[in-house]
Amino acid sequence: TLAPARQMSGSAHTFTAVVTDWPAATRYGASVEIALPTENGTVLGAVLYGDESLLTLRPGDTVRGSAALELAHTVGGEESDTFYARGIFLTGSLRGALEVDSPEGVPVRYWPAFWARHLKEQIARSFPADVAGLVSGLVTGDKSGLDDATYTAFQRTGTAHVVAVSGLHVSILCALLLMLCGRRKNLAIFLCLPVMLL
Repeated sequence: TLAPARQMSGSAHTFTAVVTDWPAATRYGASVEIALPTENGTVLGAVLYGDESLLTLRPGDTVRGSAALELAHTVGGEESDTFYARGIFLTGSLRGALEVDSPEGVPVRYWPAFWARHLKEQIARSFPADVAGLVSGLVTGDKSGLDDATYTAFQRTGTAHVVAVSGLHVSILCALLLMLCGRRKNLAIFLCLPVMLL
């Protein structure tokens, strides 16, 4: 996996890629995760950095442009495995304009990204601002809504795992489905598998 990433690192490349998640605002503009095909046919996860125009992208969009690519082994100038652990092997700084092709409908593989965003928006509307980030973390595993002080407090007390999607969360979800289905265990199993996948 790292061999094609190393080959692409350290220079500018023209690319065609697919947006895999919603963009996020950064200190200097915006970033977005993309699936970047390589010459040998593998597809690498990458994060593309650019200006605020990236904020208009949606999962499933096809983007074309040029970017200076680097291995994603540093975060903020320091060695880190944060990106690698998420399947992100390259970071890219956009050079010039980006061409965008949006599909007419949302591809099925990106439906979960749209559902997760809708769920986070509903949580933000339903809970006070100081609670919404924690609820979103508990439900979706997205820690971006937690301020640094709160997440640090979770880490210091050894409870940061409560805001990560884990076996505990999956087992609670399946237990609820089992309770709702009562004695119809075959139905519960039939429902649990797609729900876990989502």
